[in-house]
Amino acid sequence: MPVDTLACPSWCVVHRLADPAEPGDQGTHYGRTFWVALNEDEAVEQGVTPGVLVQLTAYDADGERSTGIDLVDPSGTAAEMTSAEARALAAILISGADMRSLPASDGCPSWCEDHHPDLPPDGGIELYRGMVHYGPAMTMTASGPALSGVLVKVQVSVRGEGDRQERDLALAIAHAVTGATSAQAYMIATNLLDVADLCDAG
Repeated sequence: MPVDTLACPSWCVVHRLADPAEPGDQGTHYGRTFWVALNEDEAVEQGVTPGVLVQLTAYDADGERSTGIDLVDPSGTAAEMTSAEARALAAILISGADMRSLPASDGCPSWCEDHHPDLPPDGGIELYRGMVHYGPAMTMTASGPALSGVLVKVQVSVRGEGDRQERDLALAIAHAVTGATSAQAYMIATNLLDVADLCDAG
């Protein structure tokens, strides 16, 4: 008995038709891409714009639809989330961006959970640049329908002292790590929330 084809979701901007070689496949729907560019100076030199992409995707098979929110880093490493997970990750990114934006301090930042001297790999002390402070490792596990169990982590760190401080916010998808500024983290969080709204609206 043939299975009725599901209608395009309201957010679909492009879709792939069913693959005759895949039994039950009824195609895939893709929402528009939400993009945050990273390391733009380096990107201009290389002719590419590395960034973090968020996109809503739906897979139709055997008359049923599975919808997920894709988060893809510049290396192509991806996590696929539910709308609730996307909202949770947005909250984590906002928390990390807030921590990274706190005023510089010569002592331990209020959020520091671990720190050690910032020494060169050979262990010499002539290049000592102060301490490296690490914030909490804020994590969630993505459980999208096609790509489940991927760990996503956000962690803030500060190295150096005084005017020489370098602040970093690391977004890790599985084992691929991407650095971001506070502004970029806020933008990624906004994109996640916008796409979660689209997902919930159907």
